[in-house]
Formats: sequence, C-alpha cells, structure tokens
Amino acid sequence: MQRWKWLILVSLICISSISIVQAQTEDEPPYLYYYSRMLGGIIIERADGTDSRLLGADVIPPGIDGLSGPGWSPSGRYFAAQGFNYGDYNASSYGAYVIDTQGNKLIDWLDRLSVRQMQWSPIGEDWLFIIGSTAAYTDSGQSISFLLLDAAAETVLVGYVENFALWPYEWSGVMWEPEQEQVRFYIAPEIYSDDQFFQVIMRFDGTVLKEPVTEEEYQTHYLPPNLQYDDSDLYDAHGVSPSGRYEASGKYPTRLHDLNTGRSVELPTHSQGTICRGYEWSADEGYIITLDGTLRAGGGCGWAVLGVTDKTGELWRELGNCTWGPPCIGWLPSQVDVSGLPSGQPESVQLDPITYEPGEIVLGWDDTQTIRLRCEGEWFNIIVDQASDEPLFRLQPDEPCPYGANDSFADVGLQMTFAYNPHHELLATYFGQERPVSIWTIQDGIGTHLLRLNTYGYELEFTEDGEYLRARNVNGWKVYAVADILAAIDRQLKPVTG
Repeated sequence: MQRWKWLILVSLICISSISIVQAQTEDEPPYLYYYSRMLGGIIIERADGTDSRLLGADVIPPGIDGLSGPGWSPSGRYFAAQGFNYGDYNASSYGAYVIDTQGNKLIDWLDRLSVRQMQWSPIGEDWLFIIGSTAAYTDSGQSISFLLLDAAAETVLVGYVENFALWPYEWSGVMWEPEQEQVRFYIAPEIYSDDQFFQVIMRFDGTVLKEPVTEEEYQTHYLPPNLQYDDSDLYDAHGVSPSGRYEASGKYPTRLHDLNTGRSVELPTHSQGTICRGYEWSADEGYIITLDGTLRAGGGCGWAVLGVTDKTGELWRELGNCTWGPPCIGWLPSQVDVSGLPSGQPESVQLDPITYEPGEIVLGWDDTQTIRLRCEGEWFNIIVDQASDEPLFRLQPDEPCPYGANDSFADVGLQMTFAYNPHHELLATYFGQERPVSIWTIQDGIGTHLLRLNTYGYELEFTEDGEYLRARNVNGWKVYAVADILAAIDRQLKPVTG
C-alpha cells in the first residue's frame, strides 16, 4: 500500500512539473521573423531577442530596401519573397528567393528573375505561382514567364511564356481551381490595342490553353499593380488591437490605452522614425511590432523602420529597415515548426544597443563634422586633410565601392563620419546612403571590416575610456557597449547558427 502512495505522489509531482514547464513556455515572448538589411537572410527569434537564428544569409542578400511576395508557405517549410529597391516614386524588382527552414536555397535560377507577382497555393500544397522575366526589353518586346512551381520537388509543374510587345501590358490575379486541376488568369499584351485580351488556363498536367475574351470580361478580373503601399492610414499613428481592448494613438509620444482598465502607458519612440507609425499585435496582444515611417522625398512615408515592444512599453528593440509588414517582418505563423529550425543562440544575432538617449530631432549630419571616404583600387581611404590628401586609415572593404567613377564627388570622395577607439583598435564608420554603421579592426593603419550595427551615425563617438560607442540617429543616440561589439565579432568569426 505504501508503494502505491509513493507512486501516486511521484505522479503528482511529475504532472505538476509538466504544468510548470508548460506555464513557463507560455509566458515566454512569441516568435517573430524579419529581414535583416545588415546581414541578409531572415532572422527568427523571440520578441526579446532570445533563441535567435539567421536563415539564408547567403541567399537573400543584405542591403535590399524591402521584400514583397507571399512569405511562408502553407506547410511552413518554405519562405519565398522578391526583393525591391525603392526610389522616391517607384520600385524596381531585385530578384526572387525561396529558402527552406534550414536556410537552404531552392530553385537556383529564381534570383535571376525579375518578378512581377508571387503567390503560394491556397489549396494546401507548397506550390508557388510566379510571373517574371529573365530577359530585358528588346526591339521585339519582352518575354514574360508564367510558372507554377512545386517547392518540395523544385520542379516546374506547368509553364507558359508570353512575348509582350513594348506597349504597356497587364494581367489579372491568378484564380486557383483545384476541382478542375488548373489555374486561370487574364492577360492584355497590348492594352492600347483592340481585341488583345485573353484568358489563359494552365492545367496541373502541364497543358496550357489560351483563348481570346472581350475587354469587358478582362476588366472584371483585372487587378492594377500595387508595388507601393497605401500610407493614408499611417499619418495619425492610430491602431486598435484585434480584440479591441488596446488602442494606440500619437507619434511623439505614442500612448497605448487599455480600454478595459482605463490605464495607459507611453510606448518607446523609434530612434529613426520621422512621420508615420503602424502596429502589428501578437496573438495574445502582449507584444507589438511597431512600424515607423521615414520621410520620403516629395512627402509621404518612406520604407519602415522596424521595432518591437510589449504592452507595458518596457521592452524595446529596433530591428532595422524594410517595407511595411509581411514578408519583411511579422509574427511567426503557427505552421512553422520551431523545433525543426537550426539551434538558436541566447542573444539576438543582430547586436542591440544597451541604451537609447532621446534628443533633438536631427534629419542629417552636420557638414562641418564629416570627412571623406575615397575609393582607390581595392581600398577605401579615409581622407581627413584634403590639402595633403594623405589617408588616415586604409580600409579593406568586403563590398564594392559605394559610388562610381563618374559620380560628381568621385574626385574628393564620399561624405562620411567616423570614430576611432585606440583602446581596442576599433574604427566605426558611417557613409550614408541608408547603410548601417560599420565596425573595423585596425592594425598598422589598415582596417578589416568585421561587423555592421543596426544604427545610423550622423555623429559617432567613443567614450574617453573606450568602453562605449555612441551613434547619433534622427531622434537621439544609441549607445553600444564595446564589450558587446567584441563579443559579436567573436560570434561572427565562430558562428553557431545556420
């Protein structure tokens, strides 16, 4: 009898332990994902930066202004996106990318494709519909490919090529018809010509049917292209959580109101945000992705600067720049199996500052505090004394020169700011063009590039003791611990993630 009592007691202890573990798991911050303009690839981590890993850094390159496209596949096993570089008034495609949850590149030739449209199958399979071109315009027009790909098999289920004339052309959204085992869409190769409207049916068995339709039928299915986002609802920085319990209002500052309790808290201000703000709440409404808009030439919201906070306003992390919302950033969908991802590390693979010091709004740097960066062959030369033209430091870059030989400033060099830390022989540089601050190690006046920081540097300064780096952003200063910078460099030299 005593033995049974012990067994019951042990069982109760085990059940209690399981309940405690489950409660701890439920209390942990949710997972989010975001594109890293610093590092490339997709970062998946908890909202507080823990359990962090970087996927596909050698597939999705750094420095793209934004991502568009379908994001995560129905099964959660694949991530697909197209890159965009944004001008003041338009956007240009920058290749397409598909990776699996280990960060492996799929469908190798997609990054050479100028993509116009991407969509995952809504009928359950990891099938990807793509409209794009690998060829530039010629005298006879342009060849546009319509493809249905099986991501798991990395094969084309059915494809179709249309040779469009140089006149404007358009197409409708694709309609999935699984009962007929086909997809259907409409095209207009020359919208300024009469009787140039067609219905195209691509069947899963590989056959294609193209037949003419009336303009009226075409217009009922036509969807205008939308490479730009609608920023009309972002100016007032107003947002309501899905349940309606929380309401956010204002930009500087933003206040989050709990309509159930009547309490309100002030949410952090992004160091680089200037004009717009949007929000994406986690499923439990405990955390918020904040999207702040930088000012775009001609007015309106430029691409977003990404952040994450909690409903108390205590947690605050800045994650970089990208386009608004998915697939640049979002809460990790439930179909993505976190246990199937590569192992994460305790701290974010993107280095966070230790503190943020708000200050006056500064929209650029002071010309009197900048020097010049000049490209000479395989070197970047930092020029301080324009009269002597002698470089203070010579840098070994890991990317091409940031300007061309024919640029108007090529003779004198590119405007930049820098700070040198003699205690640790570190150099911090910022030469604009929406690039992050770079960290170099210096030996005998030669710099080797080792790290990028998620910050701008209108002014850069190391503290006198050499233990902190301060970087001026639009709304204040980010402060980094040099010990954290050195540790991050060491992690990059000895990576632990896939």
